[in-house]
Amino acid sequence: MMNENSYQFDRQEELFRRYLDGELSSGEEREALHMIADSEEMREMLRFERSLSMGFLQMQDPGSFTVPDNFKDSVMNRIEQAESAPEKTEISKNKSAEPLSIFRKRTVTFHPVLAAAAMILISFGFGYLLFTQMQPAAGEGFDGERQTEIQTISGSEAESQIWIRFVYFDESAETIEVAGDFNDWEPTELSREIMDGRQVWTGMIPVTRGEHKYMFVKDGEEWVTDPLAEVQQDDGFGNKNAVLYL
Repeated sequence: MMNENSYQFDRQEELFRRYLDGELSSGEEREALHMIADSEEMREMLRFERSLSMGFLQMQDPGSFTVPDNFKDSVMNRIEQAESAPEKTEISKNKSAEPLSIFRKRTVTFHPVLAAAAMILISFGFGYLLFTQMQPAAGEGFDGERQTEIQTISGSEAESQIWIRFVYFDESAETIEVAGDFNDWEPTELSREIMDGRQVWTGMIPVTRGEHKYMFVKDGEEWVTDPLAEVQQDDGFGNKNAVLYL
């Protein structure tokens, strides 16, 4: 049976996700605003979401975005720095012993096999996975690109989950869903957004660490492989699943 703390965390996670996707009633929105006002980490996440939207608005042509020539080398340099840096833990003096915060930032530690997946981070095309990215501190970063971080959720003592924001560009679609082993292949609908006149489909989904397979579903019937997925596998039915490593 789910204990009270776990239920509260799950409720907060769901409420925050639905607030970001604009799915709340007036009463639920008031509840979400009070919850965000009481949480610095949720306010930080909200600021990121707004900066993400501004990034879309400033992007003239998502399909024309190209990866810098030195991107892979820069990512691998960051990997080496992250692996050699001592781990730091900060504990607020005003907080009592509690479960982990539901939005605790952790810098991604990539293994070489994940270097290809990292390319997805800044490859804006028809469809792509966007891991949470935050601006690096002054003096950090490479060629103006963002440092990559992920938001880990610990709503219980079970294994950690990572919020993944799926984004899909399609001007002709009526609906876009994402389905994978992380949601038992039951398509989860993405929210339709209009950003600077462009139709964008986006949504946040919690995914456990490990290897996952997924596809997009257009208009409820057309299963589409993520065209930017570096790793694809036959699904046994004539299609290819995109493969995600976390």
